[in-house]
Amino acid sequence: MTICWLDQSKQDYCCKIDFPNGFQKLVEDQKSKEVRIRLEIEKDEQHGIIYLISNNQKIKILRFKNKMPSPEERKNIDYASSNEVEYFIK
Repeated sequence: MTICWLDQSKQDYCCKIDFPNGFQKLVEDQKSKEVRIRLEIEKDEQHGIIYLISNNQKIKILRFKNKMPSPEERKNIDYASSNEVEYFIK
């Protein structure tokens, strides 16, 4: 998944992240008609946390550090993967 956002000074951050292998099983186990993915950006504006929202539960999936894209990445709209990802499910 590619994730981008602007910080307060309008500087963009963009990177790719891989979801954990167990993500599909987690969604299926929810047995819900609706699941949502929520992104929360931390106060440092460089880190993000991805949550799965389902059945009135908020399940932390991963935390990652986004980065400022290079001019080449911006031009091609092809961003590098985050090097700092912490997974909370397997």
